[in-house]
Amino acid sequence: MKKQNGFTLIEVLFVLSIWSILFLLSGPLNMSILTKQQEKQFFEAFESDLLYLQTLSYGYNENRLRLSFIANEEMYAIFNGKDEIRKKQIPANWQVDTRNVSAIAFDKNGRIRQAGRIEIITPLNTYHLVFPFGKRRGYIEKQ
Repeated sequence: MKKQNGFTLIEVLFVLSIWSILFLLSGPLNMSILTKQQEKQFFEAFESDLLYLQTLSYGYNENRLRLSFIANEEMYAIFNGKDEIRKKQIPANWQVDTRNVSAIAFDKNGRIRQAGRIEIITPLNTYHLVFPFGKRRGYIEKQ
């Protein structure tokens, strides 16, 4: 009697079915991880842009520097008067509510000029960007 090397058809189908189930389950997990990373990266960039704006505002006697959200283009930009200094894209499926604060600006001492709150709704979470009056920094609340 000859010894056979290899697997039977049933064994191969069993292993392939297990692999296909694992691949099906890993897809949504990867999308959730990507969305979380996108949120983290966006808010890190936003905080660094706020720090950049605040640094630029030191010593400016004019109130021309501001960060504004551009609703119809789904982005925000830092402006010096009418000149655009820096522009960043907001992910397409996010909603930004700027009813309380139209623009973020600092005075020449680095304090926030207009207090208020901006709400950002992502597919996973809701964030409030809070800017208390007279403070040098705002903060992000995750709801």
